[in-house]
Amino acid sequence: MSFGNENGNQETPKSKIDIINMKMKRADEIQIEIDNLVDRMPEGELKQELQSKTKELHELWAEVTELISKEDERDIKKLE
Repeated sequence: MSFGNENGNQETPKSKIDIINMKMKRADEIQIEIDNLVDRMPEGELKQELQSKTKELHELWAEVTELISKEDERDIKKLE
């Protein structure tokens, strides 16, 4: 499996954590795009609901990121 990098070149991830990091980076990019779209919406009930859901999504991503970083720390300690 290969993925395009920032330059459009194909590269093969070296490990599962590389793949996870690449997917998380893309998810963050999508989240930023969604946030920008919501910011441009006119005020109203739909915008408030979307803002609430995107805040909830941000919190979940923070939890996932923390869990993955803890897993990385354990993997690094195993290699030492």
